Amino acid sequence: MTLALNKGWDVDARIGGGGFGAVFEAVSTDGEKAAVKLVPKNPGTEREMLFTGLAGVRNVVPVIDSGEHEDQWALVMPRAEKSLRDHLQDHGRLPLNEAVAVLSDVAEALTDLKDREVVHRDLKPENILLLGGRWSAAVRTSAELFRAPAPGSGLPVNARAQGWPGFVCRDPSPSACP
Repeated sequence: MTLALNKGWDVDARIGGGGFGAVFEAVSTDGEKAAVKLVPKNPGTEREMLFTGLAGVRNVVPVIDSGEHEDQWALVMPRAEKSLRDHLQDHGRLPLNEAVAVLSDVAEALTDLKDREVVHRDLKPENILLLGGRWSAAVRTSAELFRAPAPGSGLPVNARAQGWPGFVCRDPSPSACP
């Protein structure tokens, strides 16, 4: 399949996916390697496009191209070397200095997101990617990010997480979660 966004992209093998879409290898017409996330245009999925403008945020995988293709939203990102999950499976437990480096890189990303009143809600080894020698948070969906409530908005700022292993309620209203 070929995508015609700001650049042309040849889409190849599926390399991942989640609840909101699938991720594929891609190469631009000028040879740039990338990953493209395709999200079906279902009601509400246009929110996937809300977080394409995170320029200046350290250690967050950037969106380098985006748009629409047929009945799907397309987000194009640089191709990462590997995920933290893959690294842990290949090498086992991290030595202390490497664990500190991963945590430092991710902490920088979370700090910059916080400064923009954006909160990451799906931080896990699969969403931490090695990109350009730095561990970067992959945060490309509205399910993973949300804007923190503005002070004085009447919305709870320090919502309590509710749930059980494998599930955390994503709706901050007290009546929404068991």
